[in-house]
Amino acid sequence: MPPPVMVGNISPKIDRRRECYMKYLLLLLLTASATVICAPVWQLGVEDGSSREFLPYSSLEFQTSRQLLNSPGYKDGCFTCRISGGGKQDASAIPPGLTGGTAGNRTPIRKLRLLWTEKEAGFREFEFRILYAADRDYRSHRITPNENMDLDSTDWAPCGVRIAAPGRRMAFQYVPYDVERYLEKNNGPLVVKIAFPVKAGENSIELSETSGNSYGRVFHFDYLKLTALDSDRRPVPYAEFGGHRNFAAPAVYRVGDRAKAGVAFHNLEPGRPVKARVDFIDYLGKTVLSRPLELHPDRDGFARTEVDVPENRSGHFRLRAFLEERKEKLAETRIAGIREIAPLNDREVEQSFIGLSGIDPSSLFEPENTEKFERYARLQKLLQFRHERIHSLPWQFVEPAEHQYHWETWDRMIELLKENDIHIQLTLLGTPRWLLDRHFPGKEYRHLYDSIFAPVPDMEKWREYCTLVARRYGDSVKEFEIWNEVSEQSIFWPEGNAEQFFELVKNASEAIKAVHPEAKIVAETLWPRQNDFIHEIFRLGIAGYVDIHADHYMNDLRIAQSREMLEKYVPGGILIDNETHTEAAGNPLGQVDDASRIRAAQMMVRNYFHHNAQGVRRIYNFLLFGATWRKWGLMGPDETPKFTFSVFKTLINRTAGAEFDSYSRLSGSLELFLYRYTSPERARTNGGEYLAILCSSGAESETLMLPSLAESCRRIDIMDNEMSLAAPGRIVTVDVGAEPVMLAGIDRAALAALSKLKISGGKGSLRPGEAIEVELSLPEEAAEGRFTLNCSDGREESVRLAGGERHTVRMPVGRELSHSVVTLKISGEIETGERKLPVTRFCEYVVEEKAPGSNLLAPFHVQNWMHWGKGNASYPEGRAVVSIDSAEGAGAITTRNPVDVIPGCRYLLDFSARGSGTLRVMLVGTDRAGKPRELTHNLLSEKLSAGFKTFRREWVCPDDIVKLGFHFYEFNTIGNFEILNSSFLRLHNDLPLNRQLCKVEASAGKPVFDGELTGFRKELYRDVIDRTMLSGPEELRASFAVAADPGTIYIGVKVHDPIHAGGNPDELYTGDSIQVDFDLGDGTVKSPTAQFGFALIDGKAITFRHSVIPAADIVSTYKLGPSPAGVSCKITRKGEETIYEAAIPVETIHPQLILKPGMKLGFSLLVNQNSGSGRQGFLQWSSGIGRERDSTQFGELTLPDPL
Repeated sequence: MPPPVMVGNISPKIDRRRECYMKYLLLLLLTASATVICAPVWQLGVEDGSSREFLPYSSLEFQTSRQLLNSPGYKDGCFTCRISGGGKQDASAIPPGLTGGTAGNRTPIRKLRLLWTEKEAGFREFEFRILYAADRDYRSHRITPNENMDLDSTDWAPCGVRIAAPGRRMAFQYVPYDVERYLEKNNGPLVVKIAFPVKAGENSIELSETSGNSYGRVFHFDYLKLTALDSDRRPVPYAEFGGHRNFAAPAVYRVGDRAKAGVAFHNLEPGRPVKARVDFIDYLGKTVLSRPLELHPDRDGFARTEVDVPENRSGHFRLRAFLEERKEKLAETRIAGIREIAPLNDREVEQSFIGLSGIDPSSLFEPENTEKFERYARLQKLLQFRHERIHSLPWQFVEPAEHQYHWETWDRMIELLKENDIHIQLTLLGTPRWLLDRHFPGKEYRHLYDSIFAPVPDMEKWREYCTLVARRYGDSVKEFEIWNEVSEQSIFWPEGNAEQFFELVKNASEAIKAVHPEAKIVAETLWPRQNDFIHEIFRLGIAGYVDIHADHYMNDLRIAQSREMLEKYVPGGILIDNETHTEAAGNPLGQVDDASRIRAAQMMVRNYFHHNAQGVRRIYNFLLFGATWRKWGLMGPDETPKFTFSVFKTLINRTAGAEFDSYSRLSGSLELFLYRYTSPERARTNGGEYLAILCSSGAESETLMLPSLAESCRRIDIMDNEMSLAAPGRIVTVDVGAEPVMLAGIDRAALAALSKLKISGGKGSLRPGEAIEVELSLPEEAAEGRFTLNCSDGREESVRLAGGERHTVRMPVGRELSHSVVTLKISGEIETGERKLPVTRFCEYVVEEKAPGSNLLAPFHVQNWMHWGKGNASYPEGRAVVSIDSAEGAGAITTRNPVDVIPGCRYLLDFSARGSGTLRVMLVGTDRAGKPRELTHNLLSEKLSAGFKTFRREWVCPDDIVKLGFHFYEFNTIGNFEILNSSFLRLHNDLPLNRQLCKVEASAGKPVFDGELTGFRKELYRDVIDRTMLSGPEELRASFAVAADPGTIYIGVKVHDPIHAGGNPDELYTGDSIQVDFDLGDGTVKSPTAQFGFALIDGKAITFRHSVIPAADIVSTYKLGPSPAGVSCKITRKGEETIYEAAIPVETIHPQLILKPGMKLGFSLLVNQNSGSGRQGFLQWSSGIGRERDSTQFGELTLPDPL
């Protein structure tokens, strides 16, 4: 115990008159009633709402408190003080409240212990009043909840003050974040009182805060008061769980270890037996066990007992303690039972896709971090995961002054992980202040992040540091990550750019591999959410220095985008998600109630398997110990488990030794993942060679039939409990709802045979009144198939097919189903020579008046959009122009009327923008009950420039959202933005994106080639505005139009380019030129295309055929090369403009092509740029020409009707 602070002495001095008056008053009160008499002993502060009498302190100092560090009473978050009295206020040496620890507050006051001496035994009452504030002035006010805070009404967040008094008296006061509203509701101040007995001699009382490391959480005292009582006032009964026996960790036990949960009851009536009970409640809210108790309180009214945990059952349990006579819950805690498995071998470690970025970075700031790491290592060993990302090794703390190193924290951390045989990924991060001051003397930094995460200004020093790290930890660390979350908008890269990040990674990679050539380098090349930043770092050559490419917080769409980006630059490259939140379940507030906690547990299963099935090699969930209950972490602030802790252990157990086999989307909401155990022992332990995982996002459960290897199979729940399911005829029937289902013993060969049944669902989008058309085709080797088709609107049809037979079913869709999703379930069986195989398939149809690809976003006009926040907005010529004139707050435009959306459908936001600052898009939804809900602050966050750029973001509508509002905004900046060509489309699942998004119509007739683009209709022009692959001048602009007649397609292009530079006639794309490309397919698969180029070189118009649709067997001259027969072009240079007018005869696209009215062709156009010093990239309309030849990226050209 630290030495107490002396604040006077306990001897009260009361004058004679006051003593007589008090005796008289006492006699009067005793005569009138049995009211207990109180006399003040000690008090600090008065009831004035100020805390002025206390030692000044604020949790927002964001630095170490000198007052506390210099106080002998402060140690490791506990402040101990000796008090005395005289019935008056003392000169203060006591802090004004309790605080949680944060990354910036290294001197939290988690406990306040008051000591005093009594001359004789008696009774006392301790009283205090709580204020709430987070600033120096201690003004009571609300704080906007953020990710580091739990919310009021979160029943797992016992945020408040716990009081432990003499005589084993205990009490707890819940303190909401919104104290003002709480006081209004309760019509009174937040005053806490507890009575207790004292003994002659030393006594103490302890106040503790229970909020955890929640930033800004402060419990300020208005006053503290100790009062003498003439008799006891026993507090209400109170209970606490703790001191469990045979637990492997404080709240975790191994199933089979005969573990017992301990519970203590306080403030009971001494000597009177009382009945109690402890309930064990599973994660779904079902009471699985109730243990009755008989308590025998001691003379202090205290009783402690232990109860056995459920036998042979793993998973999460909530324990609740009750007194039978009071009925209400007295205490609650959380525990988890886990099953250990055989350790993973080297091959299984390499196979494993489950990791944890489990150590809270803020732990590195805490005095008790070493002990916390040891607790972490114990849990790590129990969980048996083998991949850990350490975020991070901050240079500024390792080397706070040049050549002065402090490795101790990380030495111990890595030593503990190495003892557990962990595959370590270590993140190198941070720039020391001494290095910044050397290069930027006198520079001021407005925020801590602006200095410690500033780009490193000295590559030699950076290489030196990386070399030291590699030498010290290279034998233990397998992977070194370079920095964290880098982009021009990131707090981890203030004022940095792509070239600086490339240099940082390059130098680190070279330095580390010079020491350990086998080391793997990790970089978040796909994190920035800035396409231009990503393209630039890959253009600079970052792929040559990175072995593993990372992203963070990936969802389904983000995975697809990251994989696509990586395949462009590093085909076959390794992708990981090394900081994520797999339990994210669509609620931006996180796990705030039982429903959201359950959904989080279910989504963790689905997301881990889905990420891996989509090519993410490893997924690291973020944090083991969370600062809050609702957001990060598998455990809460009190280090008891969340539901997701048990799910994480289930995933580790069931994926050990398993590798991905296949993925099937059975319907829009139902998915099947199949994994194969690669060792016979793992297969035997888990119940079969293959593990099937079924996940559903639908509102209703579905019944599925699957082929099994035997007459039974094994079902595993997400808490790792097993049960046997009967499978008569080797067919297992299972209901799949929100709870994922894992099945072992599935017949993989039978599933492959079922895939030969072909079911074509026809069009995925229907207008009300249209008919569903489904074609069923039975393989010839099948003897017979019997099927029932059930529509979600209640209609049903039956079909019977012989082997090799094909049949089409038509089912009209009622008009009342408009703006909904209709599901058609096809179930039945196929008979083969050996057995019957069960069939369950789904087809889904979106029924909507508007066809896919229709723009749902209202045009920019004051009647459709409104401005809010700073600055002003205008809407000239269908554009939105917004200027922000203050760096505080936001400037934004918002839709006046939300658009209708369909749950589960894919949408795309597409627009072009220019300006300054960072443009963001926020989505606000309305659910079926009409309640608004903020969906995301940053659907898009992109840095703008002087030239227009095209931005696209896909979005999937959550299951309960039916309307959507948009906010385009910039935050905390003086800037401006201009938006045009905005659209929000529902996507057609069966068509490539650009075929829905990039559309151009051709006018009818032959234009006049006069250098004026005469004959091309003005209203059909399209701007060429995609600049993602252009590093050239902002002045480059282009637009085009198309015309057609029965024999020819005509292209007219206007390019504004101050400098025209022709290239090589054999390589037209190296100079200023245009390229156009045609695809005759539907764009669903890559196919050969017909591509032509046009350039003005030395005053002469040059034509070139870059690619052909094979037809040399029809026309021998149909080949690549210059001057393709029949193709003509006029190119006119006027000032800073170049006019291209080209005619492409239909037979040069393909000899057998016949143009028809209204015909649709795949089409793409590109404008190459050269300002005299070489090719600088290109503008493009649609895609599929410049970066790679890919017809699935083409847009759509519609011919006129009539032609």
